[in-house]
Amino acid sequence: MLGLRNLPMELLLRVSYALSERDTCSLMRTCWLFYNTLQRDVYRRNIMHSRSTLLPYVVQAGNPQSISLVLSIDCKPSLSYLARSRQGKTALLAAIDLGDVDTALKLIDRGGQQINLRDIGSGWRPLTLAVVRNQEEIVKGLITKKVSDVNGYEDSKYHGAPLILAARSGRYRLVEILLTIKKLDRRVADRKLRTALDLAVIAGCWRTVHALLDDPFERDCFATYGHNPMFHAIASGNVNIVESLIQKNFAVIPPYLGKALQSGKEAVVRALLTGQAQLASAQWLARKALACAAEGGLLHFVETLLPSADSAERHEALLCAVEKKHWGVARLILDDDRAREVDTIFSEYPFASWYLLMARNNGEACDGADFDFKSYCFCLAEREF
Repeated sequence: MLGLRNLPMELLLRVSYALSERDTCSLMRTCWLFYNTLQRDVYRRNIMHSRSTLLPYVVQAGNPQSISLVLSIDCKPSLSYLARSRQGKTALLAAIDLGDVDTALKLIDRGGQQINLRDIGSGWRPLTLAVVRNQEEIVKGLITKKVSDVNGYEDSKYHGAPLILAARSGRYRLVEILLTIKKLDRRVADRKLRTALDLAVIAGCWRTVHALLDDPFERDCFATYGHNPMFHAIASGNVNIVESLIQKNFAVIPPYLGKALQSGKEAVVRALLTGQAQLASAQWLARKALACAAEGGLLHFVETLLPSADSAERHEALLCAVEKKHWGVARLILDDDRAREVDTIFSEYPFASWYLLMARNNGEACDGADFDFKSYCFCLAEREF
């Protein structure tokens, strides 16, 4: 062994090449000089004889010097970047999975089909895996190299597409990077048919919501994402997101307003009612607000909306209150300071006899506290007939 140390480097390489790979590796363990000298030769032989397994395992070992050495070797047959380990990972997928950004960027710069190959284990492509690992630089590098499946339609079978995964986790920087891709499908959805904006609203990430609403390639966000984002914003009670959606002309349909009223989230209701002037359905929504409040039995909101309601709105609200047995709300509407005489009320409410008869039929179920109103309904019904 001591004699080998005195051999010239070229002769040492020839000796090692005559030995088996196993003997050469044993020789490398005895001395750092041998290791440093023979390592390149061992890698070269491995590439030439079994190139299908070398690179992924070197990357998985996580030694930057070994990785740089292997990538710098020039031999025939050349190094294969499409080789997979026994776990089904290519070298690029292994680097992304380990969080080795430098190695991943070196491999991405070499291009080729490795940037599109799927992980056999998880089913994810490099772009999706980089989003899951929150590696912004790798995502930018892959986009620069123009990866084939930016929408991740096939990856959606394996827990979600890149845009969906980024929005769900509230990673707004990744969302902004992905939105720079013009051909990215903004309508891609998860298994529950929720879009990226739906998931961002549910997560309550205001920055992610704004990144999606300020999409440089999307002029009409409401046409793209539909009514669901407003529904989720109202359900979560996030006033800032509700106001942001209203500013982007997201319509508020009566059932959503009713949900906000029934949940008792006053700040959300006020944001909807004050922001509705910007909506095309403002007048229609205003007509339904009182009815939704009456149907939910919300006295406070009924008192707020009643002064500005016309006879048709009051009639619809009264009908909803009686149908849902909210007797206090019904009496509030009938005894409002702006209400006319009883005869005038009946002349303006064409179906008064019908819902008062309904009140009479339901009156037997009223408790003692509602007895006065039951008698009041009977009195009004008699005057109607």
